[in-house]
Amino acid sequence: GHCRDARASYRPTRRSREWEDERGCRPLYRQRENEARIMKIEFLYWEDCPSHPEALARLRDVLRAEGVDDAVEVVRVDSQADADRHRFPGSPTIRFDGIDLQPEGVQGSAMLTCRTYRTEADRLSPLPTVVMIRQALRRIMMPLGLRERLLSFSLPATDGSTVSSEQLAAAPVLGVVFWCNHCPYVKAWEDRMIALQREYAGRGVRFVMISSNDPVAFPDDSFPAMQTRAREKAYPFPYLFDETQEVAKTFGATRTPEIFLFDRERVLRYHGAPDDNMEDPAAVTHRYLRDAVDALLSGRDPATSATPPKGCSIKWKT
Repeated sequence: GHCRDARASYRPTRRSREWEDERGCRPLYRQRENEARIMKIEFLYWEDCPSHPEALARLRDVLRAEGVDDAVEVVRVDSQADADRHRFPGSPTIRFDGIDLQPEGVQGSAMLTCRTYRTEADRLSPLPTVVMIRQALRRIMMPLGLRERLLSFSLPATDGSTVSSEQLAAAPVLGVVFWCNHCPYVKAWEDRMIALQREYAGRGVRFVMISSNDPVAFPDDSFPAMQTRAREKAYPFPYLFDETQEVAKTFGATRTPEIFLFDRERVLRYHGAPDDNMEDPAAVTHRYLRDAVDALLSGRDPATSATPPKGCSIKWKT
């Protein structure tokens, strides 16, 4: 019972970890702590290519400079079977959330080979430059920019229909929210999002939820499971399945939940979290999403236009 109660208000602090260790609860929290990681960072190499130590050092230097403390998963590729399993285009390879640092340079079959990178000076190099690593990282970290326009999409919904961005054109305010079934952060905010949609539906505000998680790795996020969840919770908004994950990648989404709020002209005016307290609705002091919706309905700029999204990482296909 103590473990379940603590899980609802989990905060990964030194004191909470000591509390968990004392009560034997720590294993129950590891999944949640891992879910909260910003991104998956992979470094894959083949020992016969001499450039990989310097490439790994550059990657870690960039992560440190950018304030990213996520662990780097270092994968040694020793055989063609390893190369096939990891879709290995050559050494060294860096991936952020499953996306190759220079995807346009990845061609052909996976193989044990050394790869080259085309630098910003349009030269071929056996390892990526610091600038290239930094730019690729920021593309993942920085989503669709504020004041940019809505990117069109058309996806299947849990009610059997297909919902496109064009069908939502009449809404004075549109929230595109990256969502899923299994994430504890989504579950914590779920009732608040449902209540907010019902409260503002009469004023034309629309939210649309999109799940982009890999259903093979996470069966709880499969389309049938999404349909069940939508029925059980009587979702007042469309719940869409981004099976190819292309919509999430186009938006630059990395977490669930992650909100992109657009005005009548479909310009992005708020991006981030629903509010400032996932654990306790009664303790919320800043209602970022509600305040942004109210501002846009009144023709004003939101006082807060961006906050760090808090939630689980989107589960990319591998």
